[in-house]
Amino acid sequence: MCCILAHLIVLSVSHPLAHAASALGQAQRAFQLQGAHYGTLPDDHPAVIRAREVFRKVTRAASATHASTFSLYVLATPKLIAQIYGQGIVVISLGLLERLGAAEDGLAFVLGHEVAHQIRGHDALLAGMGVQSAPGNPAPAPRPEALAAFRALELDADRLGVLYASLAGYHTRAALDAIATVTEELGSDPYHPDAKARALAIRGQVGMVLDHHEMYLLGLVFLTAGRYQAAARILEEFRNLYPSREVFVNLGVAYHKLALRYGQDDGFIRSILIDPRSRIAATMRGPDSATHPLFAQYLDRATDAYRLASGMDPDDPIAHTNLAASYLDAGQYEYALGECRAALRVDGGFVPALNNRGIVHAKLGDLARAEADLLEAAAKDSQYVPAFHNLLLVYRRLGNAAEARKAEEALSRLAAAPGSAPSPEAPSVGGLRSGMALEEAERLLAGSAVRRIAVPLSVTPGDEVALHLASGPGVAFALEGGRVTAVGALRRGVSGFPAGVDVGAPAERLTRAFGRPAQTERVQAMSFLRYPERGIVAYVTGGRIVGLWAVAPGTP
Repeated sequence: MCCILAHLIVLSVSHPLAHAASALGQAQRAFQLQGAHYGTLPDDHPAVIRAREVFRKVTRAASATHASTFSLYVLATPKLIAQIYGQGIVVISLGLLERLGAAEDGLAFVLGHEVAHQIRGHDALLAGMGVQSAPGNPAPAPRPEALAAFRALELDADRLGVLYASLAGYHTRAALDAIATVTEELGSDPYHPDAKARALAIRGQVGMVLDHHEMYLLGLVFLTAGRYQAAARILEEFRNLYPSREVFVNLGVAYHKLALRYGQDDGFIRSILIDPRSRIAATMRGPDSATHPLFAQYLDRATDAYRLASGMDPDDPIAHTNLAASYLDAGQYEYALGECRAALRVDGGFVPALNNRGIVHAKLGDLARAEADLLEAAAKDSQYVPAFHNLLLVYRRLGNAAEARKAEEALSRLAAAPGSAPSPEAPSVGGLRSGMALEEAERLLAGSAVRRIAVPLSVTPGDEVALHLASGPGVAFALEGGRVTAVGALRRGVSGFPAGVDVGAPAERLTRAFGRPAQTERVQAMSFLRYPERGIVAYVTGGRIVGLWAVAPGTP
C-alpha cells in the first residue's frame, strides 16, 4: 500500500514483488525478501515492543475485523520506510521510528495510514487501473488517471490515519509538523504530490478530520450528559463519514437509552456500556408503556448498531454485552444468553456480561443462577453498582432479608461522594455560557476565525445542532434553536473552571475540585467524566484532561 510520507510506502500492488495468485503467500514472500535484505529486529527489542503497542491501539481504534490478523515488523535499517504488503503485513524501519522521535503521536498517524489502505481496499481499487505488475517484472508506467487515483487514495489514507490515531488517544495535531518535515525531506515521486503541497494538503485534510472528530466528541459529551437524541443524530452523521465499531457501539447506546425511556420499568439495571471499565448509570425508564412504538423503533436501531459493531470485531465483548441487553429488552432471552456467552468466551471475567446474564436468568425465573452470576460480578468488581442493585432485587424476590440488607449496605457505601456545592447553572467558559444567544456569542468571538459544522436533528429546516470551533481563543460551543447549549475548552488557559482545572492538567484535579464523578464512560484511551451537579463533562486521556465542557440540562 501507499505511503504516508513520500517515498516511504509503495502500494503492494505496484511493488515488483507485490502481485501473485496467492495474495497472502506473495505478501509473505515479499516481506521475507525485504527482511532478508535489511534484517528485522527481534520481538523483544524495545523499538519493536513500543511500535507494536501503538500498532495494537491503532488497529483496535480502526475497528478492523479480527485486528489481530495485522502484524508489524521493524526493519533494521536507517532508511525511512513504512510499507504494507497487504494481508495485514506492515513494516516500518528503525530509521523512521527514530526520526519520528520519542512522542508516539506521529507514529500512530503513520501506522493508521497503513491500516487505512488495507481497510479501504485501496489495492483492489488500483489493481484495475494498471498500478500493478507480475512478480519479478518491472511495473509498467501507470496511466495519468491511475496516478491521479493513487494520489487521491493517499489523501484518503491520510484522513483515516489521523482519525484512527485520534480515536486511539493520540494527539495528531502535535505530530503534523514532524510529519510534514519528513515529507519535505524525502521529496516527490510520480505517485505523490509535490512534497510541500502534500504537507499543506495533509494539514488541510487533518484539520477537516479533526473538526469532525470534535463533533464526534461532542456527540459523546451529549451521550454522557443524557442528551441521547442529539447524541444519536451526531453519531449517525459521523457513522456516514467514518463507519467503525466504536461509532456503532456508541450509536447503539444512544438509541438504546432512548428506547428505555419508553419501556416498562422492571427495576433492573442493564449494563449498556462504552468500555468494560465503565460504571453504568441507572437506566432511565418511563411509565408502563412497553408497547409504545418508539420503544420498538429505538430498540431496533440499537440492536442493528450493536450487530454491526460485533460483526466488525467479533472479539469485542462490549458489543456482545450491549447486544445481549437489547435482546433482553426485546424479550428474546435465549438470544440474550447467547450474546452473554459470546462476551464471556472473549473475557471470562467480563463483569457487565455477568450482570446482564444474571438479569436474564432472573427474568426466566432461575433466581439461583441469577444470584450466582451477580455475586460473581460483585466479587470481581466491588465498585460495580449494577451488580449490587440487581442482587438486592433478586434477594427481595427470594425473601432473603439478611442478604438484601447486605446489598443495601453495599449500595450505600458506593453512593457517590458529594462534590462541590451545586451550581445553579452550567459555568461560563471563556465568556461563553449555555443559554446565550448566537448574536452574543458572535460578539464575544469577533475577530476570531470560527469554523462551523452542522448536523440536522430532524427534517424540519433549521432544526440542527451546530458545532462552532474557535481555535484562536481555544473554545467551542454547540448551538441549538439559536441558543448555546454546550461550551467547551479545547486548550490550556480558557477561563471558567476552578483553579488548577485546565486542559493539560492532571486528571486528579477534577476529583479535588468536583468530587467523585456521577458517571464515567470510556472510549478507547479516553474517559468521559460527568459532574451533573456542576453541569460539567470532562474527557481525559493519559492521565490528563483533554477537554472540558459545560452542558446545559435538556431533553434527552
